[in-house]
Amino acid sequence: MASLPATRPMIGTDEDDTLVGTRHSDVMSGRFGDDVMSGNNGNDEVWGGTGDDILYGNNGNDILYGSGGPDLVEVTGIEIVDDHPVSVVFEGETAGYRNTFGDYKIQEDGLITDVEILWPNASLQGSGGNLIQGESREYLDVQAGDTLGFFIISNGYSLNGGYQGLDLDVRQEGENAPQLMFKDADGNQATIHSDGPRLYHIAADGTETMIRTNPYHTAAFGETVDLNPDGILHTTGVLKADAGTITLGFEDLYNGGDRDFDDSVFTVDIGVQNALVLNAHYQQDDSGTDPDPSHEGVGSQVVEIERSDNDILVGGDGSDELHGRSGNDDLSGNNGHDDLHGGSGDDNLRGNSGEDDLYGNSGNDILNGGNHNDKLNGNNGNDALYGEAGNDEMIGGTGDDMLDGGNGDDSLIGGSGVDNLSGGYGNDELKGGAGDDTLDGGNDDDVLVGGSGADTMIGGYGNDDLKGGADNDTMDGGHGDDSLIGGSGDDIMTGGAGADVLKGGSGNDELSGGSHNDELYGGHGDDTFYGDAGNDMMHGGRGNDTVDYSAFDVDLSISLHNKKAHGLEIGTDTIKFIDNIVSGGGDDILKGSRDANVIEAGAGDDTIRSLQGADTLTGGEGSDTFVYRSYDLSGGTDTITDFLIGTDKIDLSQMLHSLISYVTEAVNSEDGEGSGGSSEPGTTTIDYSAALARLDVDVAGEDLTLLIDRQGNDAYQEVCKLIGVGNQTVSALHDNDCFIL
Repeated sequence: MASLPATRPMIGTDEDDTLVGTRHSDVMSGRFGDDVMSGNNGNDEVWGGTGDDILYGNNGNDILYGSGGPDLVEVTGIEIVDDHPVSVVFEGETAGYRNTFGDYKIQEDGLITDVEILWPNASLQGSGGNLIQGESREYLDVQAGDTLGFFIISNGYSLNGGYQGLDLDVRQEGENAPQLMFKDADGNQATIHSDGPRLYHIAADGTETMIRTNPYHTAAFGETVDLNPDGILHTTGVLKADAGTITLGFEDLYNGGDRDFDDSVFTVDIGVQNALVLNAHYQQDDSGTDPDPSHEGVGSQVVEIERSDNDILVGGDGSDELHGRSGNDDLSGNNGHDDLHGGSGDDNLRGNSGEDDLYGNSGNDILNGGNHNDKLNGNNGNDALYGEAGNDEMIGGTGDDMLDGGNGDDSLIGGSGVDNLSGGYGNDELKGGAGDDTLDGGNDDDVLVGGSGADTMIGGYGNDDLKGGADNDTMDGGHGDDSLIGGSGDDIMTGGAGADVLKGGSGNDELSGGSHNDELYGGHGDDTFYGDAGNDMMHGGRGNDTVDYSAFDVDLSISLHNKKAHGLEIGTDTIKFIDNIVSGGGDDILKGSRDANVIEAGAGDDTIRSLQGADTLTGGEGSDTFVYRSYDLSGGTDTITDFLIGTDKIDLSQMLHSLISYVTEAVNSEDGEGSGGSSEPGTTTIDYSAALARLDVDVAGEDLTLLIDRQGNDAYQEVCKLIGVGNQTVSALHDNDCFIL
């Protein structure tokens, strides 16, 4: 059988204990009280038990539990239910005694039979023996239905002359072979009803000699402690059901010695199936004392009451595993690849050096990864996760979490809840998950994914990729050449400094490129583009889209028809598939398209040309001019929302220019006379009576519709509708308001 790692049980008391492990692998249980426990060297398993404990792993790959206790069993007999080769491994010893180790079987009536010595001198080389750690013995005659027990004889080898005649390798066979037997005080074979049985050596000639010194047992004779001469516990075991083993630790001093149960340590391999059955019989007792076993001849568990204790766990060197369990615990992994579990309560976890795994579990926890590449998971509760140095993987879990990647290329996932994610330095990937999250990429080139919820994303410095997700997100690329994709929802997108690419996706989005030459794509929905510095390209896509330059007070020229906008502060922008214009406080020249446009000029003396389509025009403050040509009338009637009589003008000169040309052409005909003209040489008199256009108005409430008869044949066409001009007379709309240049 392969050598198993040594496991040495050490058990505290109900008081405030200080337990220090050995250079071997220890299993330590503080039980009750505020304990200070140090695993020392070896791969240790340290359980604080109840109370506010301080646990140190020190060297080795350790497992630290802030509360509760391990499967420490007071072994009262091991029942074999499945045929499996049973073997025993010598793990080591720390005793000054040269102890003897043996085993026996327990019959149904309680009699002990088949007593044998496995190691007369269970001592290491250099300690008075010749054993090495990992040396094993295998049973050849164990079957299903057998129940096994074990014992040590304290300093038995030294006090019994080496057990002459009981050599392990060569034994006498037959009826007269020497044997060992447990007997009670009356000389009868020991039963479950006897008290204080003693081990006798029966020689080949029939003489009986009681083994000198004290045998300490694991056998099931009523209460275990009654078997031992001093009436106290001298052995404990650690059950590893998944490995199929029980590790037995003995205390060889009368009255218990230091109760560290590492004087003689052995591991019994009974097989996984037998161990699972044994484990299934354990019951826990809320009193914290030894419970009654649920099956006669089966081990009983030393139970620890788990309560909310505030523990301190320090891992030390090596790859450690720390479990805070209940209470508000402080866990520090220190060196090595550590595994930290906060448990319930508001815990503080620090990985420190090494590539560590930190789990907050339930409660509002603080996790610090430390140096190197760490994995942090807040699990439940409102947690704070700090990756610090290294390329870290961080998951907030449920609750409203804060994640800070720190230095390195980090991966941050907020999970559910309203989370705050900050990438810090390095090329980071941030995913908000469900909830209204805030994502800040920090420095370098980051990827931000909002997920569901109305998220706020800030790229920061570097060339960042921002993806909005399903709801109404706010996105700011920050410095660098960024890519922003809004996804579904009504998103607000700002490129910031750098040459950015913004894509609104579906939804009614707001897009602002920033200070460089940007590309903006609205996609589906009614989108608004905000003009900024730089030569930008704006593509409205599907929907009723608007370009907004209201932030600028300089003179701008914006033409939807020509797909261009330029000005002193905005550069020259390309505007495609955009339907509406909003300008600022300058004297702007605004031109629509053949579609139905909404043009809102703002302050300043503006000139607005609507082109075809039923447009809605607003001049804003200032003296504004609305310009019409003849072919503008074919697309529907415009609405001017704020025409101010005496201040604003309607320019029909381009519309009537063709009529003037017609009359002049008639006058300059081949016969030198036009209709109604003079025939005198050197002079030309133009008679407009045949071709003079006529204007008319149609008043409905406070609104007025301007009509024109361009041919003088009573075929009137609507030019525009003036909203809210009041009950002024038609004559108030005079030549200063409608004029011909």
